[in-house]
Amino acid sequence: FPFDVSDISLKIENLQENLADQVHIITVDELSLSLIHSKIKAKNFLLKPYSDSLKTKENQYHILVPEIEISSPHVENFYLSDTIPIDELTFNSPSIQIKFGNKVKTGTPINEINLYKLIEKNLSWINIKQFSIRNAEVKFFPTNSDSVAQYFQNLNIDFSQFRIDPTSYRDKDRILSARDLAISIDKFTLNHTDKVHQLVINNLEADSKNKKVTTGTITFRPVNPSNKLIKTVNTLVDVECKSTTFN
Repeated sequence: FPFDVSDISLKIENLQENLADQVHIITVDELSLSLIHSKIKAKNFLLKPYSDSLKTKENQYHILVPEIEISSPHVENFYLSDTIPIDELTFNSPSIQIKFGNKVKTGTPINEINLYKLIEKNLSWINIKQFSIRNAEVKFFPTNSDSVAQYFQNLNIDFSQFRIDPTSYRDKDRILSARDLAISIDKFTLNHTDKVHQLVINNLEADSKNKKVTTGTITFRPVNPSNKLIKTVNTLVDVECKSTTFN
């Protein structure tokens, strides 16, 4: 802030801002800041495209978070700096939908999730020591489709040293823009591109520090036996595995 204070509390209601990518807008019901606690809290944060019928080569994000908490000793400089260092960021019970843009020809590859596109005209980077997402529901949609390709139910994830900059999303030394991550998912569903088969993984847990992945039951089989598209597939597969462990 452009004035000298020892402490300040600030509350803003019904905040709306157009992002510099000219695709998305942000709305927040209530934003509160406390310098003495070095915290920012947001209620009902919504990131979405400015139009539901928008056609663009870039990914479109629809993220609704009932509650966000940010901890940083630098909160007073957020409005003055083009770099944002954050100690802790927590999304509680978010609903996240990502519709991949026209430049992604097939599928929903996670290495095409470039969050820097949202901020590149305003910020050089955002660095978060600990970024946590709690009890999330996440859906990925392929380009030009309203059918869900990937669905994560009750996703919990902790990112360590999470960074958003021009190259972090494809940095080979990072996983989803983080140095390390720990993840748990109650149920992961992947709808195959043949529009017949579906992969379901239950109770998936992974930790990059321990280099370990465990799962409950895994199935890969046709979604609907009465699906007319079954006749277009040369080989039908029906596989079930009770559990797996990878080290």
